[in-house]
Amino acid sequence: MVPATKPKSNFHLPSELSKAFELYRKEEFVLAKEAYEYILSIEPGNDAAKVGLKLCKQQLKPKTFNWKPLLLALIVAGFVLGIALYLTGSDPAVPSTQLPETAVANEEQSAWSTAKSKGTRESYLRYAKDYPNGHYAEQAKASILALQDKEADEQTKAAKAPQDFDPEYKMIFVESGTYYMGCTKEQGEKCSTKKMLAHQVTLDDFYIAQFELTQDQWFELMGTQPSSFDCKNCPVEKVSFADVQQFINKLNKQTGLEYRLPTEAEWEYAARGGKKAKSTVYAGGNKLFQVGNFCDSRCTLPWKDSSYDDDAGTSNVVGHYAPNELGLYDMSGNVWEWCSDWYAPYEAAHAINPSGPETGTDRVLRGGSWNSVARYCQVSGRFKHKPDSRHSYLGFRLAHSAR
Repeated sequence: MVPATKPKSNFHLPSELSKAFELYRKEEFVLAKEAYEYILSIEPGNDAAKVGLKLCKQQLKPKTFNWKPLLLALIVAGFVLGIALYLTGSDPAVPSTQLPETAVANEEQSAWSTAKSKGTRESYLRYAKDYPNGHYAEQAKASILALQDKEADEQTKAAKAPQDFDPEYKMIFVESGTYYMGCTKEQGEKCSTKKMLAHQVTLDDFYIAQFELTQDQWFELMGTQPSSFDCKNCPVEKVSFADVQQFINKLNKQTGLEYRLPTEAEWEYAARGGKKAKSTVYAGGNKLFQVGNFCDSRCTLPWKDSSYDDDAGTSNVVGHYAPNELGLYDMSGNVWEWCSDWYAPYEAAHAINPSGPETGTDRVLRGGSWNSVARYCQVSGRFKHKPDSRHSYLGFRLAHSAR
């Protein structure tokens, strides 16, 4: 059932039309009717939704059958046939062309079934051309309009998506959406609701790197090796917030693009899996040792968890563990990742594209690291450091706005 309280800020017309059309195509007419009514409550003039609602109402209208005319017709037909047999003394042959309307109806039904099974704009256009006044003409029109809107939306996304990302950085598209950020139910009792109050956030489309930036990538651009651990495919670490800004500025000057750090809200939305989220504790699952590198039995620190073995005592090569729903790796563990926000407790109000307070003393870090206990590696986990801090557990990943 379509929620009546769905926020208008999350309303996306092509997606809603597509959902309503799919419900109609599956003959779930009650749900489809509610979906079209929801669209019209926000976009009252939308023709596709008007046609779809009309069709749903037609399908849901009780169908009554008046048997009296049929009985009368059968009696008359029997009487006429009896007279004909009596006069001719034979059984008249029935011409093969006696029921042309039935043959045409069967052909139209077959054409409509083909159009529905293919589900493409071209297939519906073909039906509409062959049967402009057919039984399913209005449904074909609604389907064509819905698919046109969907295709237009996909073309818009393609047009605004940067096509010139350096494949070296493997940027992943994250579709816009609304989610609850902070201490949601599955994050457990240890989640600090005072500092990480669950609140609703709406974000635009953006891109985020599939992997944490590696030592090799840093060296290739900056010509330095700041990391504590010598491993070219491990994340670069021991880089401050200011160091990261120097890297990004140099990269943007070289590429002509506008790479940046993710906001904290973007980072958590991506870590949770965006629109594909499955409400897991960690990024990609509920068993941390499968999706991330944290302080387990191989860690030498006193707070280690000896009951697990994640195959590393320090940082590990990027992409070693399982990804999350968006195909992002190491969003839980390996190294803490700098975000662009100044650190502050969350506010309860619904936020749209939040970027944190304008000033502060500490920058936000997300994701946990190889030396963290498990709760810091949760998708809600957050930390902070002075912008000039450099430690063996501090790294980052790139982000980019969608154009």
